[in-house]
Amino acid sequence: METFLQLLRMLGLFQMLRIAGRSRLQRAIHRRRRRRRIAVRKAACFAAAVITATPRRAIWVRPRSQHWWDTVVLRTFTDDQWRAHFRMRRATFDVLCGKLRPRLDTRRTHLRDCVPLEKRVAVAVRYLATGASCSALSDLFGIGKATVHGCVWEVCLAVRALQAHFIRLPRGETLREIVAGFEAGAGFPQCCGAVGVSHVPVSPPGDDASDYYNCNGSYSIILQAAVDHLSRFTNINVGWAGGVHDATVLRHSTLFQLAESGDLFPPDTRTIGSTQVPLMLLGAPAYPLLSWLLTAYPDDGRLTAGQRRFNRRLGAARAAAAARAFGRLKGRWRCLLKRVDVDVSKAATVVGCCCVLHNLCAQSGDDDDFPDAWLQDVEELVPAGDAGVPADERGPPAAVRRALVDYFSGPDR
Repeated sequence: METFLQLLRMLGLFQMLRIAGRSRLQRAIHRRRRRRRIAVRKAACFAAAVITATPRRAIWVRPRSQHWWDTVVLRTFTDDQWRAHFRMRRATFDVLCGKLRPRLDTRRTHLRDCVPLEKRVAVAVRYLATGASCSALSDLFGIGKATVHGCVWEVCLAVRALQAHFIRLPRGETLREIVAGFEAGAGFPQCCGAVGVSHVPVSPPGDDASDYYNCNGSYSIILQAAVDHLSRFTNINVGWAGGVHDATVLRHSTLFQLAESGDLFPPDTRTIGSTQVPLMLLGAPAYPLLSWLLTAYPDDGRLTAGQRRFNRRLGAARAAAAARAFGRLKGRWRCLLKRVDVDVSKAATVVGCCCVLHNLCAQSGDDDDFPDAWLQDVEELVPAGDAGVPADERGPPAAVRRALVDYFSGPDR
């Protein structure tokens, strides 16, 4: 019995020793964890104090002058100076910034201040208006060259996303205004616009560079556009290689698909002579004669006086719309006059951005006093060898063309 009691005492003592040892271990672990938490808090407080006391560090940002944009432009520029430097009035620039704000607005971080939205848009617009290099824009706006490149590209993407808002095919009352405008200005009935192409110089890709070599002896991509009587774009198709024929670009465009499906224009006809003349576009000589696309007679040296007169009237109407639109596009956004300094896969985005801004400026009234000096060095090159596409003179489109020949041969025309 006494032996059993001694055994129990020994077991109880052993258990107490185990509990005491475990408590000491737990207390040691707790002390280590507490010291670690205190050290982390001290480090966080020290880092916050350093960031607060030194908001800009040379390791992050090299000091640059912000004087031109922050002081000269924003505080002293008049509307004329805005137009000279950015090819648009200050009011139009503010409208553009308002349209882009939902897509481009950013927030300030602890490491550095973000470039304000207005400044990023100004960098991109200045590049499009002048074609200046990233180095020149970096010195002018006081930001890094990589930041300049990023600003230009993100603004071009955001503006191109607004294409459906600013470039639309005419419908309803707008379509009637265009038809009336062509008849009043150019004397051409049932005309809903003119369609043509313009070549934009690019750096050819390493592969298939010959596809971009056009008949004018340079590398380019093609901008096909339909324009109204005020030289505003109503449809664009951009990105085809410069070596592709204009008619091929047309046949693969959304414009052609809509026209062939009957969704381009409503079936409103006008009786001229004894022929029902539908609503049509005026096309370049390289295009085929179609029910919705009116082109000139091929000049084979045997045209009648009436046919030559018709060709002159059609050419004058096209020049007053399409050639004028392309000239003003490149005159305002002069980056399109020289080789677009981006990868060819991105060049279509830059050209499309310029087309959207062209319509924005036209709708805002910036075209009312378009300076003739902006058109200096702007030449619209006409592809060689496109004297006209022979048409079936027995079909309905040929009958419409003959009716217009007689219409323009009248005594009061």
